[in-house]
Amino acid sequence: MSKRRSAAATHARVPPPQGRRPLSRRAGLALAGMLATVFFAQGLVGSLDESLTWDEPIYVASGFSYLTRGDFRLNPEAPPLIQQLVGLPLLFLGAPTPRDDDPAWRDARQIEFGKQLLFRSGLDVRQAALWCRLPVLLLGATLVLMIYLWGSQIFGPAPALVAATVAAVEPNLLAHAKVATVDLGCTTLMFAAVWTLWRAVQSNRAREWALCGACTGLALLAKFTALLLGPIFAVLFAAAWFRRRHEWQPLTVLRNVAILAATGWFVIGSGYQLSFDGSLFMRGVGTVYTKMSPDYQFYLLGEISHRPWWYYYLVAFVLKVPVPVLGLLAFAAALVARDRSRSEAALFLLVPAAVVIGTSTFNRYNMGLRHILPAFPFLFLFAAETLAGRPRRWRIGLTCLLLAWTLLEAVRTYPHHLSYFNTLAGGPGRGPYLLDDSNIDWGQDLPALARWQEEHTNGTPLRLFYFGTADPAAYGVDSVPMAMDEIEHPRAGLYAVSAHILVYFRKRGTRLGRNLDWLTKYEPIARAGHSIYVYRFPATGG
Repeated sequence: MSKRRSAAATHARVPPPQGRRPLSRRAGLALAGMLATVFFAQGLVGSLDESLTWDEPIYVASGFSYLTRGDFRLNPEAPPLIQQLVGLPLLFLGAPTPRDDDPAWRDARQIEFGKQLLFRSGLDVRQAALWCRLPVLLLGATLVLMIYLWGSQIFGPAPALVAATVAAVEPNLLAHAKVATVDLGCTTLMFAAVWTLWRAVQSNRAREWALCGACTGLALLAKFTALLLGPIFAVLFAAAWFRRRHEWQPLTVLRNVAILAATGWFVIGSGYQLSFDGSLFMRGVGTVYTKMSPDYQFYLLGEISHRPWWYYYLVAFVLKVPVPVLGLLAFAAALVARDRSRSEAALFLLVPAAVVIGTSTFNRYNMGLRHILPAFPFLFLFAAETLAGRPRRWRIGLTCLLLAWTLLEAVRTYPHHLSYFNTLAGGPGRGPYLLDDSNIDWGQDLPALARWQEEHTNGTPLRLFYFGTADPAAYGVDSVPMAMDEIEHPRAGLYAVSAHILVYFRKRGTRLGRNLDWLTKYEPIARAGHSIYVYRFPATGG
């Protein structure tokens, strides 16, 4: 092994206590493969009974248009890579190519074009959703494997399995692995970029720096959040140079940086059909958040504000990450604080998480926890510290207890991953009282609503106020739109209202100075999944 190996690499090879047989790398890899399969299976089967979420028709239709027309204007708020991956199956499902005389395509009305392509072109929407979600599911399963592989290099196979197990059942990762959007893809590729940077620092080989550049370019083609790799790399590279300043030659350092930058730039240019001037990429960066309403009301813990909370994502993290996972992270942090020998490994895991979460405190818009999803795999791998080195029996016992609790939470949560809230928050039933948007509801429960209607209403249409871009009729929901005046004066009959819309009622009531809060005024008679609430009002009115 090279003299440049880090303390983390040395630590990974500390022999186990006498009398305890180590887990072989082959057995560890086999178990990691099983965990990746479990992750994939949960996401696949769980997604079969969920309607297309708000963003999915946009990303799928945009990616399809990029592949068929080579035109990147439909959804520039996100780079093209993941959009093209989720749009690719439509090439084989008979979707019609966008036409110049189509007003939705011509005027880049992304929501209308997405609805038109997926719900009005003759496609089987359930079949299309299944195939378009597969690329993201595969990226999620790959992420579980990567967490294990990097963890085994740092800590050894057994600790790495702790991290892989957490990742394989964590509801927030699963929620975004089974939808055809860009968040999980960006998370996977950012993790790959930092892992390959770690490998390049350890070996100092040109091919490793080229691999890091390729992964960085792919991450930047997934979502503009990957621009955070800039400060992440700067901090990690500076720390690595400080530890190796007597070994690294200046020309070698310049060579490595040049290889990384050139490879990354080539990948980005290739992703925009060999357009290497950077204008398309930078134009996309400039469109982020430009469509947000200036009067948007933010929502946290039941409070409404016209200004974002700097700690919003920190609170959302505590509410939506399973309690035993929070316990594993706290346990790992306490162990690292006592043992400085693992400082470099901790740095490569905690700096990316800190940058992602730290920059969220400056975010102008408080939205879904998915905006800090790239921090999750680094934190889960950091949890492997609980079994690193020569763990005593109490450490092994506590880690196993927390893992068992994590698995129990996974069983209780399945398949409602998007609406998950932990026991500290009060569970998913408390969701709309605490957070809104994709934290609780992204339009995923139309099939559950259709089943409830079939079993309980004898064909009576529902008055529906739905949060999503999917067509309820495509999933068997018989409904009429709810009128705005019915928010204050509901009529006799059945109403189905999305959880996010219930929060909107609260916001609207605050703005108008009226009590429009259905969450406190009325008791639902049923819930479809956890995101659509059903109400019955008698003939005398509400």
